[in-house]
Amino acid sequence: MAPNRFEHSEKSFDFLSAGAFDPLGNAILLLGGSKKGDDQWYRKNLSKADKLYEEHLEALKLERKI
Repeated sequence: MAPNRFEHSEKSFDFLSAGAFDPLGNAILLLGGSKKGDDQWYRKNLSKADKLYEEHLEALKLERKI
């Protein structure tokens, strides 16, 4: 995970994201949010991202894709 910066109409926006590649090679954006004023974003959200990824893998297994 890494901070990302987007610019729009002369304004820039910083946000943090959690993403991964699944076993099929698909990129997945698991979480995203503003880091403004929140130095603990990673700490608070890594376990949430892990849980979402596990749920995605379970769905792929149910669909017999992996």
